[in-house]
Amino acid sequence: MGRILLLFRAILIKEVTTFKRYFFNSMGGLITTYLFFMLIFWGYSSFAGGMDNFGATLEGMVVGYILWLNAIMVYENISYSTIINEAKEGTLEQLYMSSFSFGWVVSAIAMSRFIINVFLTSIMLFVIILSTGVSLNIDLVSILPLLILTVLNFLGIGFMLGGVALIFKKMHNYLQIVQFLFLFAIAAPVATIPWTRFLPGSWGSHLIREVMVNDVRIMDFSVYQILFLITIGLVYLALGYGAYKICEKHAMQRGLIGHY
Repeated sequence: MGRILLLFRAILIKEVTTFKRYFFNSMGGLITTYLFFMLIFWGYSSFAGGMDNFGATLEGMVVGYILWLNAIMVYENISYSTIINEAKEGTLEQLYMSSFSFGWVVSAIAMSRFIINVFLTSIMLFVIILSTGVSLNIDLVSILPLLILTVLNFLGIGFMLGGVALIFKKMHNYLQIVQFLFLFAIAAPVATIPWTRFLPGSWGSHLIREVMVNDVRIMDFSVYQILFLITIGLVYLALGYGAYKICEKHAMQRGLIGHY
């Protein structure tokens, strides 16, 4: 475990250094996503009452958008930013030469970037609250554990798509399709359509929305609700990583790891 923590620390330092070096570009992306949200917000405000996918309130929409951004960032950090880009630059094989397994290396990269992304989305959430005047319950003790468990769903999807990318290389258009599927999953009305809670991230987003919109604490949730969140996250992570290993084996047999 000590070696894994050392790996995580080294990669986190690297990612923070990279973030500082390209801070200006990161802020540009943050501004773009903020402006995109404001367009949605103004449209929602004009037709309020006619759509309820992000909950019954504008507060629910804000929470849904922030969760959607985190979902996109997490799965793209594996499938696109790491595997596809490393293969394109010809450095993917070097990750396989590490004394750590490739899965641990990629997981450490994804979680390091997740920490940075949480920082960025927190800034955006603060600006959105100031811009829209919505009132949200920022209970970090309740939100952070739920968010981490929810992220496991998207981490698994990222591994699965990363495995597919090893074989088919260019699949950017399919990654965009997955973004909209995540939007549907996060917006899914799990309270009225029970089967949607099995979608990746839907149950976690429901619990987080309960905390931030309805002022529910994590201790108010039943043991069943928390256990289901843990189980569904671990299942998606296991299935995603299993799919990645199958694709990885196929790519190695065909000599595709080092090619783009």
